[in-house]
Amino acid sequence: STGSVTTGINAFGVGGLAGVVDGPSLTNTYSIGAVSTGAGSSEVGGLVGINNSTITSSFWNTTTSGISDTSKGCGNISNCAHKK
Repeated sequence: STGSVTTGINAFGVGGLAGVVDGPSLTNTYSIGAVSTGAGSSEVGGLVGINNSTITSSFWNTTTSGISDTSKGCGNISNCAHKK
């Protein structure tokens, strides 16, 4: 994903690539766009907002996205081995 994501207030489940990932896996994906949410938003991530899957070989750019929390995925390609 290269586009930006912008939400209003109280958004839930927002990510640079997907808001919610509920499938068996997410592999070989990336997001480099900005992620901007309004006040009161929750479950926000640079790659995904809510992860109920296994993420491998996927990353987002912590600088361009504005999201540095790596609890929901890899913040850059060099340390990309995050799993649920």
